[in-house]
Amino acid sequence: TVAFHDEVTKEELDVETAVKYVCSQFRVKIQTFWGSTLYHRDDLPFHHISRLPDVFTQFRKAVESQGKVRATMRMPDKLKPVPSGLEEGFIPTIEDLGENNPLTDPRSAFPCRGDPMSTRL
Repeated sequence: TVAFHDEVTKEELDVETAVKYVCSQFRVKIQTFWGSTLYHRDDLPFHHISRLPDVFTQFRKAVESQGKVRATMRMPDKLKPVPSGLEEGFIPTIEDLGENNPLTDPRSAFPCRGDPMSTRL
């Protein structure tokens, strides 16, 4: 089974469609989840997109007073092993991608150097 978050924008939906197609060719099941927002889209207090407020403050107040928070999902006790012969492959560094001096924003509370080791706590 291949699991991933549902998407909403065209480029991501195009990728999602391609992934679904490849999975169908190999008879691989897919399972999608809504997970791109703090609230599940079905739990918002607006039953139709036309009722969505144009002003964020109105949206926030409605969600705070009427929104529902779903229960968390139970964590599995153990994950299945990765299938034999499947490797994660090479993960490029920022330099491998041709970026030797990435731009940084001094206002950032979460500066990133682009190196996997820098993300570890």
